[in-house]
Amino acid sequence: MSHSECYPNKAPRMNRLLKTLSSPHRRELIHYFETSPQTDAESVDTIVSHLDSRIPSTNPTSAETALHHNHLPKLEQEGWIDYDSQREWVHYHGKDDAESLLRELSAIFAKN
Repeated sequence: MSHSECYPNKAPRMNRLLKTLSSPHRRELIHYFETSPQTDAESVDTIVSHLDSRIPSTNPTSAETALHHNHLPKLEQEGWIDYDSQREWVHYHGKDDAESLLRELSAIFAKN
């Protein structure tokens, strides 16, 4: 039995959510916007500074490169953000179904 047969309607969305959240940089970026109610848009420089303060092993230069080429495009592709690479600006939307999917996932693993 494949994984998608267990929850055929939810498995693709769950898999995308887990893949998106597998990166500590993406999780921290989401956390930044979710816990900063005063802003839903921010410069890449500010985000890099935040990541540097929260993930001490992060090299600011490599973090910025990874954001531009990996994390921001991934979050944009998944509908979490709009990313303007010319202006180096990020507009956060969040993901409406993320919380409910994570609750469902937790319930699946909580079953004996």
